[in-house]
Amino acid sequence: MRHSKQFNIVMAVVSALIGAVVWLVCAAVYDALADATARPVLIGLLFGILALAVAGGVFVTSMVSDTFEKNVVTGGGTGSVIGILAIIVVGLMALGALFQWLYSLRSRAEAVEPTSYVFLIDGSGSMTDSDPRGLRYDAIDQVLADKASDFPYMVYGFADDVSLLRDMRPVSAGAADLIGMSSGGTSIRGVLERVISDRKSGLWDGGDAPKVVLLSDGLPTDFDRFSAISGILSEYARSGMSISTVGLDGADVSLMERIADRTGGVFVDIRDASMLAEAMTSAASRYAADDLVTTRYHSGRLGALWGVLRVVFLTVLGTLIGLAAAVAYGQMDSLSLIAASSAVKSLVGALLLELCTSLFDLPDRVFWLILWVLIAATLCTRTTAAARRSPDRSRRQVRPSRSRGRSSRNVGTF
Repeated sequence: MRHSKQFNIVMAVVSALIGAVVWLVCAAVYDALADATARPVLIGLLFGILALAVAGGVFVTSMVSDTFEKNVVTGGGTGSVIGILAIIVVGLMALGALFQWLYSLRSRAEAVEPTSYVFLIDGSGSMTDSDPRGLRYDAIDQVLADKASDFPYMVYGFADDVSLLRDMRPVSAGAADLIGMSSGGTSIRGVLERVISDRKSGLWDGGDAPKVVLLSDGLPTDFDRFSAISGILSEYARSGMSISTVGLDGADVSLMERIADRTGGVFVDIRDASMLAEAMTSAASRYAADDLVTTRYHSGRLGALWGVLRVVFLTVLGTLIGLAAAVAYGQMDSLSLIAASSAVKSLVGALLLELCTSLFDLPDRVFWLILWVLIAATLCTRTTAAARRSPDRSRRQVRPSRSRGRSSRNVGTF
């Protein structure tokens, strides 16, 4: 008796949900360890978590639904599967770390020292309470303390309007007489537009890699949605200008983080003006560290090559996680389907992440989530253990009837 195979919709849905839940865990781990852990170790850990969750979830679901047949690698039972899955998970962590290390070589090769600083200093009315002594202006001198005398910098102030407080000149030209005027609103969009416009018009030349440091303590008053400045930030990224942000007291943390993320800068959050010098020095000297699951910055001349490499790395890792799911599922008939679909899904997810974040400046977290769900979703067919045993049971039911027939004939003959 032959039994037709059916697509296992339950496994597909459950595994996709596992991918979404695990993404929440991985995002939390990423945020907690990004500044304290070597990036290859962190990325390897994230792929290890995903592999463990997917393989474990598929294995448990397969056992509960009575679809597990055998270890597709050794032909053994469920006990041998656990050992193989452990080896695969550890191997994926190591491979993820290796791929991230190779990918990080791009950032090291392209990393350059800033050729100038552009300070954007909030002068809105709220700064009267956040920085009553005007420490934000003193902090600029401390940021420049270790710079050569010919290092150029400039300062813009913004409130309701934007003003140029010091034009682009070297440190040796002396500091401008900056006085903290705290009144009016917080024109963040206005100052970002002014800086890029002044550079395009030739008002200032800060070299090939100007570094912008934006300090603010409140909500913007000249726009409501992030999309209002998304295009402006894209211009910064394309022109090689990163923006690092410093949020003081009641700053819009989400906005400041997104401004830095979109341009390859970093965000520094402080609660007290006495920490301004340290915070601004940190913001001025640091750049975002690129990795396999976030937006790629500073493309350089070989940007397309690095984009292709990222897609290849993610596809390989996703396919291997799919193979782990195939081992956990335990049906040889589904091995080729799971492997092939995992390669395709991982490729699609990697392409979406690369193209939509690096080319179209869309939020990387959204496409990281999509990648995780696509990798986790396990496409397979279902043949239950009961269905596989049913022909045997039918045969066992026939044999006794034949035996009883023989006994009757013997009695009659006797």
